[in-house]
Formats: sequence, C-alpha cells, structure tokens
Amino acid sequence: MSFFNTLLSRNGLSAHDGRPLWRYFLTEQDFEDLRKTLSYAKPYFIDARDAALYYAEWWKRNYDGGIPNKENVFNSIGGNIQYYYNYNEFYKIAKKGGQLLGFKWIVKQNTLRFKTLLLHGGLPLTHISANQGRYLRFLLAVIEEQSETIEDFVFQPDIINLLPKSSQNDTIYENCFEIVRSILNKENVYDDLLESDSTLKSISGQLKSRANQLGVKKRESKPKNYWLMSKIGDQVSIRLTLGLAPIYTENALSNILGIEIQKSAYQFYLNDKLICVFKKLYSGNYKTEWFNQETHNWDGDDSLTNAYVIVDGNKVDIPDFIQIMPSLNEPTLWSYYSENEWRLIKGNGSADKSAAVLTPLSWISDAESQIITICDKDLRLMEFEGELEITENVESRKYLSGVESFDWIIESKKPRWIIKSNMPVIRGVIKMFLYDTSNNLVPSSQYKVWVKPHRTGAYWEEYSKLSNLPLGCINIKIVRNGVTAYDRVYNIKSLNIDFVETAIDKAKIEVKESAGISVKLYETPDFTIDINNNFYKLAIKPGNSKIPTTIKGALGLGTQRKLHFHMESPFQGMALVDKDGSIIEESTKLSLRNLYGLRLLTTPGKESILTLSNKFSTDVKISKSIIPTFQPLIAFRDEIVRLFYLADAMDHANRVCLQ
Repeated sequence: MSFFNTLLSRNGLSAHDGRPLWRYFLTEQDFEDLRKTLSYAKPYFIDARDAALYYAEWWKRNYDGGIPNKENVFNSIGGNIQYYYNYNEFYKIAKKGGQLLGFKWIVKQNTLRFKTLLLHGGLPLTHISANQGRYLRFLLAVIEEQSETIEDFVFQPDIINLLPKSSQNDTIYENCFEIVRSILNKENVYDDLLESDSTLKSISGQLKSRANQLGVKKRESKPKNYWLMSKIGDQVSIRLTLGLAPIYTENALSNILGIEIQKSAYQFYLNDKLICVFKKLYSGNYKTEWFNQETHNWDGDDSLTNAYVIVDGNKVDIPDFIQIMPSLNEPTLWSYYSENEWRLIKGNGSADKSAAVLTPLSWISDAESQIITICDKDLRLMEFEGELEITENVESRKYLSGVESFDWIIESKKPRWIIKSNMPVIRGVIKMFLYDTSNNLVPSSQYKVWVKPHRTGAYWEEYSKLSNLPLGCINIKIVRNGVTAYDRVYNIKSLNIDFVETAIDKAKIEVKESAGISVKLYETPDFTIDINNNFYKLAIKPGNSKIPTTIKGALGLGTQRKLHFHMESPFQGMALVDKDGSIIEESTKLSLRNLYGLRLLTTPGKESILTLSNKFSTDVKISKSIIPTFQPLIAFRDEIVRLFYLADAMDHANRVCLQ
C-alpha cells in the first residue's frame, strides 16, 4: 500500500513533479493516514517515497526543540514497524525515497541527506508557533545581518541567543537561513508556506517589511573555518568545518584566499586533498564545486593545516586560511555551539555565556571537571560561565565568558620550503589583522600588542615600541577593552634552505643565515642524513622504492620551544607516487575512484610536461605543464574525463594513458 500514490492521484499527477514536499500541503488527517500506512506496513512493502514524506512532515509538525535525530523520527511512527525495522534501516529507506523523488541533496563540506529530508517539510510550524516572539527577533536579526552564509551569523551570540536554547542547532540555522535568503533575494519560494499559517503569515510580513528598508551591506570577507568538538556519551571527536559560500564575487574570493583573482578556475587543497574548485561563471562570480566531501576529523596533529590552490599548473600557498588548531598539549578555549557541541576559539574570552576549557591533566582548577579521551589521550574538560582560572605549577591562566571577544590573523611569512608547521612563521615583523564579533576590521589604535621571547625570565614589551624583534619563539599578548588574548609565532628572520643538488635517490641542501637557530632534520627508515657544517646530504636507502613526500624537521634556539615543520621533499625525478610516497609502477591501472592521494613527483623548480591521450584516439593529446614538486593527480581529472569520452565509454578496454 502506498500513501504517496494516493497523494499524487488526489493532485492530478501521474508522477512527482519536483516540488518540495511541503507544497503538497497535507492536512492533519493526511499526516495521520501516512503514519498509519507506515506503522502497519508489512516487511519489504514500504514505499520509500512514503518514508521520505514522513521525515518532511515530522519536521513540520512534530519537531519541538533539541537536535533532531533519526531515532525520534522513527519512534514517532509507532505500531508494528518497530518489529520489522530499526531507525537506521528506516532512514536508508527514506534516503532511497529522496533519490526516487529526485531530491537535490544539500551539499556543503559533506552531503547532508538527513538535513535535506527534514527541510523538505519547510518550517517547523509547531516549534515556531510555541516560540513566535523569539523566532521573529532572531529572523529579524539575521535579515539585518544580510547573511550570505550561515557562518555570517552563527558565531554571533547576540543573534544566536535570541533563539530558545533547544533551537540552537545546525538544522534550525540552515532552515532559517534559507527563508531569510529567499526574502532578501525577493524570491517567492516559501510564500505559500509562509501564508499557510497565521503565525508564519505575521512573521513573514514583518520580515519582508524590514528587508525592503535595508540598504546594501558591505561585508569584509575572511575565511570562516572552525573546529567543532562533539561529545556524545563517552565518545568525543573533533572535526574541521569549512565555511565556504556557494557563490563568491571576484573581490570576495580574493579576500578569502588572500590572492589576486584573474583566472577561470582555482583548485583548492587541504593537506594535498582536493576539497573544491572555484569556477568562474558568465556573471563574473565564482561557484564553489565540492569534490572531497569527507569529514575532516582531527588526528591529534597540532601543525597548522597546509592550504593551497593550483591555478594554471602553479601552486599558490594560502598560509592564513586556517589560523588555529586544537591541541593535546596546551589549554584551549571552546565556546558553546549547540547541544553537546563546542567550537574552538582563539584567545581567553568568549562572547557566549557558556564556554569550556580543554587542558592536559597537568592543569588543574577548583572548578568541576571531567576526564575525556581524544586521540587516545586523557584530557580535562571544564565547562564554566563567567570566569575560570587554571594553574600548572607556577603558571596560571584566566578565561572569561560573556565578554566582548575578538578574532585575529597574523600574516604568515612561511618560506616555500616549509609545507606546514606547529605555529605561524614570520620574518622579523608581526603583521596582525584583528576583527570584532561582527567580523569588522578593528583599527590598530583600538588594541595593544605585547611580545616577549618564549623563555624563563623574559618580560613583556609593547610591540609598537620595539626596534628589533628577537629571534625564535615569540609569545604575543593582545589587549582590547579589558580582554586579553595570547598567541605565539616563530621568527626566523633571514633563515633559508636551498636545494643544492637533487635526484630521485639523493639530495643536498644548504642552510643559510641561520643566525644561531639550530636546524634538525629527522631520518626515517627510508633515507639517511649526513651533516657537514651547513650542508645536509640525504640519500634513499638501497633497495627502497619509497620517496618521502615531506621531510620532518625542527628549528630551535637554546631552551626555547621549537618550531616543528614539514619540509618539501628535495628528491627529484618524474614518478607517480601514492599518499605514502611509494612509487606506482608504470603498468598499474588506475580509476577515477582511486586518484585521491596519488601525486606526480617532479624536479623542484623546473617545468615538467605531462601528456595525456586516449588509447584508441591517439591523435588527440593534452599536454600540461607541471611546476610544483608534488602535483596531485586529481588536478587533471577534467582532462582525463574528456579524453575518456573520445572513445566508447561502455568499452571495458577504453583507457587514458599518462606519459
């Protein structure tokens, strides 16, 4: 038995016409009939479209606060279905229903199928009706913000706290954002839904009236990336979320990436994974096309993430894209994000009323704490409101919540040979950009910066009065409106590393102008290092077919904290290697599914040419110039696909060859 077929017949349709499911405008009796159809369905006789429709209608009628989950949706059905299916199996049926109905799944960093199923129900009418005033104030604030992405308002506690605590979650944010964008863009996508309920009709009228009074808001674009710590029971995980918009103007993309934008496509990578491509549209704007939709779970490495773009075969580093990393070894401050979720923030002050500090066990406090495990290491988590002080031996740190906070970026001057490091690298000068809670750039006259070398007995000096910044690890103190924040950089001044000799199995590098900074490179089972003054000779061990993709090293000055870094591999030669550096044999057959992680190793600083052709259409060849030492093979996916379709795509012998 299929409720959906009955619904189609009643609407004079032979098949679903692509409308969002809320546009079928089910009555209360319809919803009850749908529930009964599912609750008494026999095993393997559920129409998957009914399951998808139930998800949408549950969101519209039954959701009443908290983080929505699959269990609540399934349990609300009741009846015999619980004896034949569990909530995960029912969710899979609903996903199949979404596919049958041609749902356009919400795609951001991940494909959000659960959220898509819910949002086909439109707005959570029951919850909004019960909290009409708070939703109106929240939606008006988001309208005023003229948000282009969720991240434009989700980090502003004065906006988020207008919602009931039970409504502060991603699905509500996404839902409200879509409504606001449709009103700001003067679209009528949700008009029928907004007019269908007296409460919504009142809210809609006020939102449209306010939107018509607004002028165009000039927005200062900057990367909106954040780390989320999720705590469900005893399970704790940390993941990176990228706040990239679906569309950018040329100027906005330039601000986000920190480079001049002139070309038609920019491939964006994190730690050598192709994340997305920014492609130019006829309008002149750039569309974000996602490629790698895996969740970026943190693995415990506190090195700053390596971000870069490839454009026209050239690699361009984006050193300031992610400026903060979680840590297992230092205290970190986390601001409330949603139920059981916390967001990593810089500094010692949070604008949100609720915050938490995550520390190694060596740090203690009088406040209550709980021991949690992250990446196999026990840590102490202390939730607080107001003020929290922690101590380790003679050192103490104070954290505040509910205060005016700020964010900042220190411009990196990381040399090309450093791929990533555990702190920002500078060359004699600190260039800082400080932002308030609304992402507005704060003039340097409105805050003070103090510095001191990272060593015992050093004292703070005002940076603006210093004529010479000391070498090595530098502690930074930022003070604005009574709120203090701390950061750390490593000053290498003129230190440089040159690749003197390079080959596929050996290399020689020279350290220049170290000025007392010691340079240590670490051997591995794959290669040896011989040191003679400022020269380092590296050699692949005999019989080894593995080429290191990076060389780990450290810079040190006395007893100061060291800069740990990954250096670009100095080994040269044309070869295809996997993510671990193992050479791929020439006869190996590849597929589009396993291109991720494969890279072309080329001669550093010299142009190499990659030629691609179809096995059956050798007259057509594509030649690509390769300049980066390690070029991800996925960068040439479009060319490979075009060549593949020159021959019969159904022919199992069809091949694209790389030379």
